[in-house]
Amino acid sequence: MQGRWLISTVVATALCALTGCGSKSGGPLNIAMIGDGRDVFASGLRLSEGAQVIRGATAAGLVALDAKGEIEPALADRWIVTEDGTSYIFRLREGTWPDGAELTGESARAALRQAMRGLQGTSLALDLAPIANVRAMAGRVVEIDLKAPMPDFLRLLAQPELALSRGGQPSGPMVLRKRSESSGVSITIGNEHDDPALENFTLVTAQYHVGALNGVIGVIGPTRMPYDKVISLVTHTSQLVTDLLD
Repeated sequence: MQGRWLISTVVATALCALTGCGSKSGGPLNIAMIGDGRDVFASGLRLSEGAQVIRGATAAGLVALDAKGEIEPALADRWIVTEDGTSYIFRLREGTWPDGAELTGESARAALRQAMRGLQGTSLALDLAPIANVRAMAGRVVEIDLKAPMPDFLRLLAQPELALSRGGQPSGPMVLRKRSESSGVSITIGNEHDDPALENFTLVTAQYHVGALNGVIGVIGPTRMPYDKVISLVTHTSQLVTDLLD
C-alpha cells in the first residue's frame, strides 16, 4: 500500500524489520523491547506489550486511535453516520492490499467479516452483537448497519483485534520481516538455548568469513542487555576480523 514506512526493531529473540512499501521512507528507527521474543510475534488476542507494538505497526482496521486516543482514518479515509446512528458508511482510501489486490468495498467487507468470525467466544464478540449487517457498496464503500445506536462504535472498530487482513497478510502501514539470518546476526535468549544452564542469558553472535576460514564472534550476557549496542558491536567486530584476516 502507498505511503508505508520503514522501521528496524530489535526484539528479544530476533532482529526484525518493519519495512515500508512505496516510494517514501522515513528511515530506520531502532526500538528495544525486552521480553520473550516468541510473545512479540504472537498472533492471538491476548498480546504482550511488544506484540501490541508489532500489531499496531503492521495491522490496520477501518479506523484507528491516534496517540491521544482520538479516532483517526486508517483504511477508511472518511465516513458518515446516519441521523439515527444505526448506519455507518465508510469510504476506503485508494490503494491495494499487501498482495497487490485492489482495496475495494467487497474485499474490505470480506476481511471485516473474517475478523469478526475470529472473535467468536470472546467478550469483544458480545460488543459486536449489535451489528446487523455489513454491506459492500459500489467501488470503495462499506456500510455497517446496527440494530441500535452505539455511540462508541468507531472506538470499537479501532481495536487491534478488528484489524483487516487478506490472505493472512495484515494491512497496516508497515510490514514485519525477520532478518536475523539475512543480517548475519543470531540472537538466542533464555530457554531458547539447548543448554538449560544458559536459560538466564542471551547470546548474540555474528559470523566472519575469510576464504575457506569461517568463524563466529559472540557476546553472552544477561537477558536485559542493551540489544541495539551489542548487535552493533558484534556486527562491527565480525567485519573488522574479516578485514584484518583478508
